[in-house]
Amino acid sequence: MSNLESAGLVLDQGYSIIETCKSMGAGPTALLRWVKQFHSERGGTTPTRIKAMTA
Repeated sequence: MSNLESAGLVLDQGYSIIETCKSMGAGPTALLRWVKQFHSERGGTTPTRIKAMTA
């Protein structure tokens, strides 16, 4: 599962951070970062220091 798909589970499907972490084997800090980034990109903000998830 990609970072984008994982963030989508939280934002679109209503999964909790903990549920998603358990299913994909990632830590909560990383998942929270991905969710925040994906949410920002959906709002039209392009990241400047990191690669865009939606590119």
